Amino acid sequence: MNHNNQHSPLHLSEADWQPDMLGEDFEMLSLDLGPDPDGETDIRTTIVRHLPSSKDGSRPAIIYVHGMTDYFFHRHVAEYFADHGYTVYGVDLRKCGRSRTEGQTWHFISDIDLYNRDLDRIAQLIATQHDSLIFMGHSTGGLIAVEWMDYIRRTNPSLHRKFHAVVLNSPWFDIMAPALVVKAMTPIVNLVGKKRPKTVMRAGNLGTYGTTLHVSHHGEWDFDLEMKPLGGCEKHYGWMRAVVKCQKRLHRHEFDCGVPVLTLCSDKSRLAKPYSPESHVSDTVLDVHQIKKWAPFTAQDVTIIQIPDGMHDLFLSTEPVRNHALDVAAHWLNTKCS
Repeated sequence: MNHNNQHSPLHLSEADWQPDMLGEDFEMLSLDLGPDPDGETDIRTTIVRHLPSSKDGSRPAIIYVHGMTDYFFHRHVAEYFADHGYTVYGVDLRKCGRSRTEGQTWHFISDIDLYNRDLDRIAQLIATQHDSLIFMGHSTGGLIAVEWMDYIRRTNPSLHRKFHAVVLNSPWFDIMAPALVVKAMTPIVNLVGKKRPKTVMRAGNLGTYGTTLHVSHHGEWDFDLEMKPLGGCEKHYGWMRAVVKCQKRLHRHEFDCGVPVLTLCSDKSRLAKPYSPESHVSDTVLDVHQIKKWAPFTAQDVTIIQIPDGMHDLFLSTEPVRNHALDVAAHWLNTKCS
């Protein structure tokens, strides 16, 4: 795996790209980020490009960021948007998927804004090849997207001007529990997350969702079970503290993406229940009512569209449903970016 020098992100040759696990139409590039502010081994972030469409710099580029316990394996999403005039660049954030190295805690981060460094580097690099950029974020990646877009709007207006839209695929905007429970839990999360950030949380198993997706159980997707375990990666108090802190900022109306935002979500949730056929037509991870509640807080121009029978990752739903979700996203992008 080839790592470019961390001090020269914008001076890369084609030789820096390496073959990717997704096959001959995909390549990956690993970018070193240097020492980990959270004290583990040196960190890196990874870009995966759809090679045929990336050769056309006139295409708008979609930067796609995954959620928790996830990585970019969405070949069909890249191919769909390539057919519709876009180029998809998938991202594996630090300590996730292709970017994790030995000794690192899966997905651990102590503050969501630390991801700004990953995304700054990636966006600046892609912006040298494409004039128009779009951010697409799923689940936790949706929360990260909103934080980062607001950050570059305030700190890097020239980069922000490159972005024309944000698409959020079931973004994680709130804790899936009654308000009183969240209120009681938050001080504990803050205290333990600060004092003993690596303490493992007992809650949060995603087994129903994982078994609904993977071919070894009830699904159609053959993803890497080390990078995306069926039951999810261990959750730590320091990571949860970072998520809650960022969500509270959203709730206080502190963010503004500064571009039109499309929020997509299912039409129903089915939380904390064992697998059943209903799991294929519901969000079994997040509460869609919370998504709809907080989506208007992401920007001034916000569109919310519910996808009937959608799963948590709408683009991994059953075939007719995911095709509908992709069509909705493409149509909306055409209206906003043409």
